Amino acid sequence: MKPYPFNNHTLQDSNKKKSIEIRYEIVESASEIEVLANWSKADNCPPCPSPAQRDAGEYAKLAHANWTTYASFNRCAFSRVDLGNRCLVTPHDDFRIMIAARSKAQSDQILGFVLLRRSFAKSLQLEYLGVAPFWQERIKGLGTTLLYKSIVMARHLDAEVFYFEETVLSAKFYDKFRPTFAFHLGGLNAFNERDRLVTEKFISAKFNASEVES
Repeated sequence: MKPYPFNNHTLQDSNKKKSIEIRYEIVESASEIEVLANWSKADNCPPCPSPAQRDAGEYAKLAHANWTTYASFNRCAFSRVDLGNRCLVTPHDDFRIMIAARSKAQSDQILGFVLLRRSFAKSLQLEYLGVAPFWQERIKGLGTTLLYKSIVMARHLDAEVFYFEETVLSAKFYDKFRPTFAFHLGGLNAFNERDRLVTEKFISAKFNASEVES
């Protein structure tokens, strides 16, 4: 299993016209993600949320329920050490990993998240990815960075397959990366379906992967 970089990443806050340092960490307890269950509530959403903002609230609620359910059965990786142990001691274990993106200055806020499922067949599935509704227009590139973090996690876990499913709305987001995947994976039997991108192996993508891993 390769080392996984949880290094901070800097993005621009367009409202305050300044850089914001984002840190990425594995979620360790249910109390950390209670806020996700409330993303869709009025206090956490703009008065007239966009379709993407409404989707983010729904995904956050579903991801919260999914993670807490599996955590109650000890089927989540609760730390970096736990992640390594699960892969080494029980290599065919099926468990969840949630990575939360937080502002270094306001660590109680979750600005974005990704929930991953590592299957018994050693594949990695992106279950839910979301950026907080109030932050979607302020921080550009957070969703892309979370996708990159997922790709790096797939390589970290030596996953033979990494895949995700799209919605009609999110297809526009994932379509941006399809030509690059096809270019890099042309000889590795990569193929597309309407609502899923499956790759036999993940190798380094050319777009900013070095930034995400550094």
